[in-house]
Amino acid sequence: MNKQVVLKVAYDEEWQTESLKEVTRGFEKQHQGVSVELLLDANLREKVLSGEIQADLMQMYNSDFHSYRKRGIVADLTPWVERSGLKVNERFHSGIFNLCRTADGIAGIPISATTKGVFYNKRWFQQAQISFPADNWTWNDFMDISLQLAKTRGQAEGDYAVRIPFHWEYLWSIVKSFDGAFFSPDGKAEGYLNGRTTVEAIQWVLDLIHKHKVSPQTNGYFDTSAFQNNQIGMIFEYFIPLQYLEAEMGDDLGIAAIPSWDSDKPAEQIPWLCGFGMSAGSSHPELAWSLLEVLTMKSNPLTGIVTEGFIAPLKQTYTDVGHDKNRNRNFILQQCNLMNNTRFTPTSSEFQHLDSTFSPNLNKLLEEGSDVQALLNDLARSWDESHR
Repeated sequence: MNKQVVLKVAYDEEWQTESLKEVTRGFEKQHQGVSVELLLDANLREKVLSGEIQADLMQMYNSDFHSYRKRGIVADLTPWVERSGLKVNERFHSGIFNLCRTADGIAGIPISATTKGVFYNKRWFQQAQISFPADNWTWNDFMDISLQLAKTRGQAEGDYAVRIPFHWEYLWSIVKSFDGAFFSPDGKAEGYLNGRTTVEAIQWVLDLIHKHKVSPQTNGYFDTSAFQNNQIGMIFEYFIPLQYLEAEMGDDLGIAAIPSWDSDKPAEQIPWLCGFGMSAGSSHPELAWSLLEVLTMKSNPLTGIVTEGFIAPLKQTYTDVGHDKNRNRNFILQQCNLMNNTRFTPTSSEFQHLDSTFSPNLNKLLEEGSDVQALLNDLARSWDESHR
């Protein structure tokens, strides 16, 4: 019998290929006359937005949930959720699932989430006779601890008390925790990107590096090697490396929330969210919904493999892999419940622009010692002029 229906699934994470194949093969066996075509493309977002790639299901990240729904690229899943009887709060961690909700409905179903925080080496703290970070610690506490660690450990060549990547994505988290923003709600930079809070936050990080010399001069990220080699006591990073840091450091590993500027107000977490949405133009919406259910709403090789570095939004998967009994994972899950909506995130158009224009200019601050206020004034003016 010739297969008459082809469902297309577009994604951009090559490491998920085998798990996707396994799940979709099972779907094909249960749906005679249906085949699933996997479309892997590293430039998925650009091609989806341009219309070059059209698929029944498509992988989305962060602000994609908002932009794809607003543009009508993905369907509002609310009718499907209601018709299926899906009890969202029973099936998913609600704080993560709610990030998929937009002003225009439910844009997709999540398969993984994480955020940023601080990893620290407990031995360094014990040697310095410093208490581990409190739940409500502040950036002033972070600075004090950094200075104490540096004083106790000394400054051997290549050793630093802390590591904060001087990269826009990490600086953005710090600015947010200072209760600031890069952009106004309508996307303007003037008074935000060059506002007092942003300037103070970035200068604070520069002081750690240049004035106090307790953090290396780097804009690199996802690098935990010096921390693992006992050359750094604390690192500000995504929680993604948790699994192998736990395996290597054991009980010496500590984790803490991103500090805030006010001990009475937890820092607002910026999410990293991944999921799948259903095309608003799918020719086979009933089948596409059935496939979406299989991919995202059941414990399977796909929802399982992403737990190696991320939090599983699906409660059953979270339990199946034993994360419900892992103190560190439960702590990160709590932090995920503090995540803000995905409107301004590392995949939004504003931040894509920052990646290409802001990041190179940050080197002028990091390596050349340029004036923070003057540089941000120029960047804010340039942004607003090009986005009138």
